[in-house]
Amino acid sequence: PMKKYSVDFYYYDSDNKGYSLICRKGEEFGEQKYVTLRESGHGHIYVRGPELSKLLLENILPLSDDLNHIRKQYKFFLSELFDHSNAGRFNHGKQLKEVAGSIVKKLRQLINRYPDMYECLKEIPYRKHSRISHGLNTAIFSIIFSKSTFTDHSSDLAIAALVHDAGSIGLPLKIQGAHSMTNKSVTDQIKFQIHVKYTLDLLEKKRFIMTEATKKAIEFHHEYFDGTGYPRGISGKEVQQEYSLFALCDVYDHILNDFKNKHRLSLLEAWEKIKEFHQMGPLKERFRPEIIDLLDKFFARCIEKDQAA
Repeated sequence: PMKKYSVDFYYYDSDNKGYSLICRKGEEFGEQKYVTLRESGHGHIYVRGPELSKLLLENILPLSDDLNHIRKQYKFFLSELFDHSNAGRFNHGKQLKEVAGSIVKKLRQLINRYPDMYECLKEIPYRKHSRISHGLNTAIFSIIFSKSTFTDHSSDLAIAALVHDAGSIGLPLKIQGAHSMTNKSVTDQIKFQIHVKYTLDLLEKKRFIMTEATKKAIEFHHEYFDGTGYPRGISGKEVQQEYSLFALCDVYDHILNDFKNKHRLSLLEAWEKIKEFHQMGPLKERFRPEIIDLLDKFFARCIEKDQAA
């Protein structure tokens, strides 16, 4: 975040094969400093050893530590969610909900510390495909994209993100992926579609306490504006804005981190794929049009920032 620090920062200068000063004590670590750091090709900043303790006391280096803590807490949450034995420490849904709420609160605090949401998108989502990464990434996208689309219930959506695919555990990886149903066999489609019911059944069994918005986000995360989704095939006004956005966040992460891609897509390339997916249905409107329009403006601003840099 752009602010003034009480220590000098350095970066490794490859041309001079040594460390160069990038930000003096008392200067603002502004956008131009980030540009210099990116152009160096290393992406790390350094401080003198004796000044490290001062930096830590100022609490300005917790971003990566906080994110690692959130990831560990989420792993613990999932282990408790899937623990059906009497040995489970969280045998009551209220406790599970409290942990999920704590994870979302910490994610929101972490996201809000970034002055620019595009930089946040570049840095904190996992760039790989796994159950843990998909849940956290969908939560991150739900919080960030809600800001750009003026969507309500972002915390409810983020909690839904943490558990929305819990019912797919045990399914082969090859039949997972919200955006590629047309490439699956009929048998695989049936197997995959039932994970929505399995998720809700699991949460009910664990007595997981959730708001109506969280429950509907889970139930509707494969429903589309044009009626081509499942399990109910609802369409139009029945697919409210927050649930259409949540479905988009789910697909966006699958596209961004699709393990079948030969090369890792950028955030902007994945957005272009989302727009292609949006227009694949018979009505060319998989998601609510206003969400696509607002997020398209968001990513247009991101392109401008990349070009300016």
